Amino acid sequence: MLPVLFVCEDNGVAAFTRADSVTAGPGVTDRAKALGVAAITVDGNNVMSVDDAAQVAVAAVRRGEGPHLLHVRTYRITGHTSTDAAAWRPEEEVAAARARDPIARLGAVLAERGVLPSQLGKIIDEAKAEMATARKEANQAAWPEPHVAYEDVQDTGACGVVEVTLIEASRRAALQEMRRDARVWVLGEGRRARRPVGPVPGFSRRVRRAARRLHADLGVDHHGRGARLGAGRHASDHRDAHLRFRDVRDG
Repeated sequence: MLPVLFVCEDNGVAAFTRADSVTAGPGVTDRAKALGVAAITVDGNNVMSVDDAAQVAVAAVRRGEGPHLLHVRTYRITGHTSTDAAAWRPEEEVAAARARDPIARLGAVLAERGVLPSQLGKIIDEAKAEMATARKEANQAAWPEPHVAYEDVQDTGACGVVEVTLIEASRRAALQEMRRDARVWVLGEGRRARRPVGPVPGFSRRVRRAARRLHADLGVDHHGRGARLGAGRHASDHRDAHLRFRDVRDG
């Protein structure tokens, strides 16, 4: 059996939607157990608990007991992107999560064990300096050559490199698949938001316009087959979109 430890850092959110509202079954650990993979769930905001669970899992893997999954539950304090205010969750929920900050909790444990505040402060300052240096070096680094994008990537063969924006690249990829197969739908979170959200704002709007032109050329009903944009701003919309998708395919 493969000697590997899988670690799932579970913040409970899929982009803009609570994961438990769009995931069937009890959760991650039951998925692992169904595949014969032993799983441990632990409070990811408790450093000591994570360390203890990791030692147990690693020891089991090294004993030849097969792959293990370490399911680490935590919380995403900020939104999915820098422009996401995450207004769909109550403020008191975020405040409660901040009170469980793993760094602060570990600091309290270390202080109880005799570590001086000045020592903790030095560790934090060194970590911040390390991150600042890494960011500075990254910003000053030369841009990689375009051909590097095709290294270690399985593809169907590139006919050259064309420089486009992320939105345009996403749009072209979606349209390419819709041209190939009229049954393809485009589903995703935030696709009907009143204002641009997510990592590629404006993507849906552009794909919708292009899809209508494509369907007109193919003589396909835009509201029946081909591309379809669903999954609004709420989890209920997300579920409804998937139900519509399944109904159309089955019908």
